[in-house]
Amino acid sequence: MTHTKSSRAIAGLFLALTALLPGALIAWQPSVDMYQGATNTDFIFTTGTTVLAVNPSATDNGTIILNGVNFLHADLPALQSGVTANGVTLRLGPDSAGGAISGLSGPSTFGDGSFDGDPDLANVLGGATYGHASVTFSGLTVGKSYAIQILANDARSSRHLGYKMNLSDGTRNVSSSMTNGTAGQADLNNSIDGGAGEESGDSILGIFTADSTTQTFEIAGELNGGVNPGRAQINAIQLRELPNIIEAENFTAMSGVVVEPDKGATSDSIGYIDNGDWADYLVNVPEPGDYRFTFSAATNTNGGNIEIVSNGITIGTATIPKTSGWDNWQPFTADASFSTAGPQTIRLNFVSATNTSALYNIDWFSFELPTPI
Repeated sequence: MTHTKSSRAIAGLFLALTALLPGALIAWQPSVDMYQGATNTDFIFTTGTTVLAVNPSATDNGTIILNGVNFLHADLPALQSGVTANGVTLRLGPDSAGGAISGLSGPSTFGDGSFDGDPDLANVLGGATYGHASVTFSGLTVGKSYAIQILANDARSSRHLGYKMNLSDGTRNVSSSMTNGTAGQADLNNSIDGGAGEESGDSILGIFTADSTTQTFEIAGELNGGVNPGRAQINAIQLRELPNIIEAENFTAMSGVVVEPDKGATSDSIGYIDNGDWADYLVNVPEPGDYRFTFSAATNTNGGNIEIVSNGITIGTATIPKTSGWDNWQPFTADASFSTAGPQTIRLNFVSATNTSALYNIDWFSFELPTPI
């Protein structure tokens, strides 16, 4: 279902010269409040396999494990010279206008809002780099799909929703990305200025397919609608290699769905999905066994379920709840077990016990053998 795309970005805030960056287009998803009413770490993205996860902090607080992901400590000299894991190097440097990281604090500088009491999470959210900069990953595999996750947090009581970080789309600088509507944006604090609200910040996820061995994007800060370098803040960052992604529009047969050109976060998507619609996909199952499916979906209704059917048998079901927007893409998972290996057709049944129409939009899905994170 097509709706006018909303954007939290405000174009024209930054004065840096328009510049093209050498890299693939990063599809930034709408940022998500880290605190969702529970003091858990489910917001840490775990689809695919960890390539590199870093916890910037001035003081060495060791390796911290959140939701099964090992975040390595790195100080500012290490981030500027490069932190390497699994053959991939993360490096922070000057942006295309000459801006550079101005400092690194933590691990107890920025607070953790309602997460108070979890020492590991407090150590991660309490430290951060700050200042306009470029972020570069090198050593990537061309043709592989990757996800970048950044935690942006300043939970001090003097902060509020006016404190934001903007991220370029990987092909342009921040200013041009905002003008183009392809920038990412994360709130450092979710409370109202002078009022109540959650003081912890956001998690933001960006997906890209590497077209070279290097990927760069830029970060810039915003305060109350104006440029503020100190608000460009990275409390934690991870890179994950994604399993092969199947675009939802690449079905072999379907009933009822509509392809919506360029409406997905990564390409086209399918929408106008009603209860009882379905779509078939040709997949290659490496071996029999249990797999983890991930669906990128969005809905402004109460959603519904996606039934995964193989050889006429439902082998798994993903639940898609309301995401509060038809382009507010979020990942949802389901476990499924294949009894046979090799190329085969699976059917996705789109169903709901409460909705008859407008269930959800689907951008892509993937499946992988569960492996240690």
